Amino acid sequence: SRSFAPQLASTMSRPSRLAAAAFALLQTASAGSDIVYIGSAGCDGDDHGCKDQKEAQKVLRAVTVDSKGGLTAVPALDVTQDGMPAWLTTSKNNDCLFVIRPDKDDVLAYQVGADSKLAQPGLTSWSGGHNPVHASVSLDGRFLVVANYDGPDTASKNAGASVASLSIGDGCSLKVVDYKNHTGHSVNPTRQGAAHVHSVYALSNGLIYSCDLGLDMIFTYKLDEEGKLTELHRTQTLAGVGPRHIVQHPHLPVFYVVCEMGEVVLTYRMEEGGALALLQTSTVLPLGLSGEGKAAELAILPDGSALYVTNRGKKNIITTFAVSPEKGTFTSSTQVEAPAYPRGMTLAEGGAVLLVAGQSKTELWSYTVGAGGRLTRTSSGLTEADGLPPNPATFAVLPGPRALQV
Repeated sequence: SRSFAPQLASTMSRPSRLAAAAFALLQTASAGSDIVYIGSAGCDGDDHGCKDQKEAQKVLRAVTVDSKGGLTAVPALDVTQDGMPAWLTTSKNNDCLFVIRPDKDDVLAYQVGADSKLAQPGLTSWSGGHNPVHASVSLDGRFLVVANYDGPDTASKNAGASVASLSIGDGCSLKVVDYKNHTGHSVNPTRQGAAHVHSVYALSNGLIYSCDLGLDMIFTYKLDEEGKLTELHRTQTLAGVGPRHIVQHPHLPVFYVVCEMGEVVLTYRMEEGGALALLQTSTVLPLGLSGEGKAAELAILPDGSALYVTNRGKKNIITTFAVSPEKGTFTSSTQVEAPAYPRGMTLAEGGAVLLVAGQSKTELWSYTVGAGGRLTRTSSGLTEADGLPPNPATFAVLPGPRALQV
């Protein structure tokens, strides 16, 4: 594997030289850095100064990130498609990239090449409901489970809020196997007048857990060998907190739920039959600060020693929780500044780097992860001018190295 760009540069036209430069950059970047695809979810509804750029928001952008948090746009990997890429996730072996598109009620699936390029044109499948916003892959890699939010936020009737299972076939093709509709409401009529399935996760015990923000409830499902879903349990959260996303502790039977409306994290122990036992409720805000913001995303280090949560709106911060290695509960918390409306967040480079997307001003910040999970913002960052999609909100990390085949 080698680059021919230097030898040919003197005889190429200017457009050809630019293409060769991008090709050489991709080769160099792929040698050891993670490649990260970035998608937009448009403007946040509460960010009143934000203006949507519908076509530009549909472009999937790619960057590389190194172990020191250095960021480099890789335009040779960018992909234009025709929907809003509000959530991205990969298959078990990172050979498929799934794009969740709420404006299309579908999932767009790409095969990922050894060079991290996405094979065109991709394959689409109905999401099993209306307005999908999240998905994850089953532990055996055979199924994609999808959260269909329905909406809008102010809806008072349900017409497509569901958890769905899709089989993953050859060439990353998808087919709906089953779906379970959610109905009901909770205490806040402006956000919880109907069911809003915000996320769904396949966790280490083989069960499926789904956060329903509209119902203030966590659903537990069994996914059988054929992809059929069976509801096992419902766990009621505190009223009005709006459970959003989940992350599991890497070693303990514990997971964490970030609650968008309540700006808290709920720590649960996973019990038999899909039941959950609440261990702790923790605010993501600094001591003495009131709400009026929205919690968004969470991530946990591979060793389980620290958990990160983003909060957006009045206070744009990342809260770091120190985690007890025995119990999985939090022992302390600290905050650092985040870009405006930090909706998307992910760990890269094996947990050495944290990436945070600022939805409001189209920013990508990187932080190195130090002892005890301490975050230090790097001098590297990207904006729309550097190749980000407007209003970035979601990431898919393809761990390096992925050598370019020539």
